Amino acid sequence: MKILPVVLLVIATLAASPALAKKKPPVSYDHTATMTYHDSKVRNLLDGRTDLYYSGDYTCTPGSEHFAPDCRLYRDWFHTDVVSYIEIVLENGETIVVTDSVCEAPADCQKLEAWDHEKVQTTLRRTFEDMQNPIREFVMEWEAGDRSRPERQPLKDGAKKTFHYHLLLPGIIEIDPLDVLHASSR
Repeated sequence: MKILPVVLLVIATLAASPALAKKKPPVSYDHTATMTYHDSKVRNLLDGRTDLYYSGDYTCTPGSEHFAPDCRLYRDWFHTDVVSYIEIVLENGETIVVTDSVCEAPADCQKLEAWDHEKVQTTLRRTFEDMQNPIREFVMEWEAGDRSRPERQPLKDGAKKTFHYHLLLPGIIEIDPLDVLHASSR
């Protein structure tokens, strides 16, 4: 007979706990941020050249008495002047940059990175730690576009998207789940 009062006590406790628990207030995504895509700047080092020759898969520039011919695969004749990046400006003016630039030598990288490094508070790169960041994942979804359409086009330079967020703590935001759901729609 001792089991019955214990069972009743457990049932009463379980039934009462939701009624006594404070209801969590709904989260308000009352801040707005804007993302802007900045395309990379790539140039072909062979543009305008008419003195090229080909050796198998290689495109070559002629040599001279002082220089040997320079032969490279066609793709190796392209040079990146500026890496692509997405700039996020939060409502309070804080700036976050998301880029695929890995940047191991900051002085060298800043030559390829067109954003104002003094103004940017956070830079998310293609590193293991940054790949886990929900903001980076959100941006990558937007950049990739709608996967259900086989003809998806890359973002155009200057493309913009706004999203809503909630400020959890200073410097930590939570993006509105509806915006995350629709990240790939442009």
